[in-house]
Amino acid sequence: IIDFANKNLQIIAHRQTENIGIWNNFLFVFNEAKGNYFMWAADDDIWTCDFISKCYHRLENRYDVGLVFPKFKVISRKNTFWTNSHANVNFEKYFRSSRFVAISTFMLMDEYTHKANFLYGLWYTDFLKRVLSHKDDIFDDQALDFYAGDNALLAYALTIKNFSQLDEYLY
Repeated sequence: IIDFANKNLQIIAHRQTENIGIWNNFLFVFNEAKGNYFMWAADDDIWTCDFISKCYHRLENRYDVGLVFPKFKVISRKNTFWTNSHANVNFEKYFRSSRFVAISTFMLMDEYTHKANFLYGLWYTDFLKRVLSHKDDIFDDQALDFYAGDNALLAYALTIKNFSQLDEYLY
C-alpha cells in the first residue's frame, strides 16, 4: 500500500507504529480525512468499479440522508456466496419509514444480515463527524473495540438521519 501511495498523490498511507485497536484506527483514519464525503475501506472487501460513484450520486444533495450503501453479497472464507436470504434484503423501505421504524428495524436485524457492513458506505463527512462527536455516549474507552461497536455507531447515526440503500449489488 505504501508503494502504491507513493505513486499516487491522491492517496496518503499511514502505518501505525503499534497496534492501536480497531476503533482507534477507525477514528485515526477519519480524523485524517478531508473533503465532504468519507468512507472506510476494509482490505477484504470487493467493490464494483462504480461503487463509489453510484453511492455519491444517491447521496449528493440529499441532506435528509447521512449514509448510502449498496446491496451486498457476503463471500465466505471458502469463497462461496452467503446463502442466507437475509443477507440479500434491501432495507431501503425501512430507512424511508419513521425514525423509530428505521432504528428498531436495524436493532432487530440478526447477525446474519451483516448489517455492520453498512458502516463501509459513503457518508457525509460532517454527519459522521457529528455522530463521532458523541462516541462517548455510544461506548466508553474500555469498550471501543467491543463486539458490535459498529452496530452501536450505526444505530446512533440513525437517531439523527436516515440511511439510503442502492438496489444494486456493488459490494
